[in-house]
Amino acid sequence: PVHAVLVAPFNPLVARELEQMRRRLKLPEIYVVPRKTAAIRCLNALRNNQAIWTLIDQKFHQGILIRFLGHPAQVAAGTALFALRARSPALAVNIHRTPRAKYVITITEPVEVPSSAEDLITATMQNFSDKVGEFVLKYPQQWTWFHRRWQVRWHKLKRYG
Repeated sequence: PVHAVLVAPFNPLVARELEQMRRRLKLPEIYVVPRKTAAIRCLNALRNNQAIWTLIDQKFHQGILIRFLGHPAQVAAGTALFALRARSPALAVNIHRTPRAKYVITITEPVEVPSSAEDLITATMQNFSDKVGEFVLKYPQQWTWFHRRWQVRWHKLKRYG
């Protein structure tokens, strides 16, 4: 099975709808809070040859700094940590809709985990983010965020004209 690793949505209506959808798909859930319990469950799943599914294009305030689509962005380090600790391959996956209302799932080769990078976690998450960025650029009309992915400090921008 594939375990969905997620944060509970703030909106209870959205939370209920997503939970019902995952239940219909029989998709086991691992909530990131409490973190220690979530980490143990994720590592156990990987060590039992099961998959975990994380969304790495989400803003994470306590995350590590990488570049996403040419902009500084923060991401959670969990995906890289789990891959390294469980010695598990990590794949980037994209699902997009075709003009004929069919869906295509694209699964990449395992994302490279650098062997000599000074910061393995940051380098691995940068590699993941680059793969997701390729998907976004290939299918931009199918991508949206419901949060401010790149927060801009407008008061520091110069205004011309």
